[in-house]
Amino acid sequence: MSVSLQIQSVIYHNQKESLLRALTSLANAVRVNQQTTQELEEVTVCYGDASSSETFTPAEINQIRENFLPYFTFNYRFFGENTGTAKGHNLMGADCTSDYMMIMNPDVVVCPNFFGKMFIPFFDPNAEAGMVEARQAPIEHPKEYNKVTFETEWATTACAIFSTEIFRKLNGFDHETFFLYCDDLDFSWRIRMEGKKIYYRPD
Repeated sequence: MSVSLQIQSVIYHNQKESLLRALTSLANAVRVNQQTTQELEEVTVCYGDASSSETFTPAEINQIRENFLPYFTFNYRFFGENTGTAKGHNLMGADCTSDYMMIMNPDVVVCPNFFGKMFIPFFDPNAEAGMVEARQAPIEHPKEYNKVTFETEWATTACAIFSTEIFRKLNGFDHETFFLYCDDLDFSWRIRMEGKKIYYRPD
């Protein structure tokens, strides 16, 4: 089974070196997936910029697109305001045409076999997966999860995947209530209210 994926990061005065390191890790993970489990047929990476001025010049954006074109399409959008995470992700998600959406902090570096692990619950028809969260390393997030089923009560969107369908059904994140933080907790609970489960991938 192959799916399309839109990966989103809201950036805010981040160092370019850190952003490029994150993009490089994503490209490597897509390359590994292409050579192994092949879940991904199309990947788009979106940076929504909430900084006071544009982080990348048009020339730099074109260079990023050229460098990573074999692995993903790169889109950059300058918001012109400090949107916070919830509103920023809603703005990018409004135009999403991919099967799945992935939210990640802009400094995240994913492991090479990332996608093969993260999509396991979605491809299990008995899992009823609504959202899947990646482990944070070197310090694991201090929340509980079932060590056998990997089910958990909520997911942090530091790095998590969910279907675009459920994002639309829930009208995205509640940006009117949450500017930063807890928007992912609220989103997780609303996913569970739809009868879906939240999974954590410690591997």
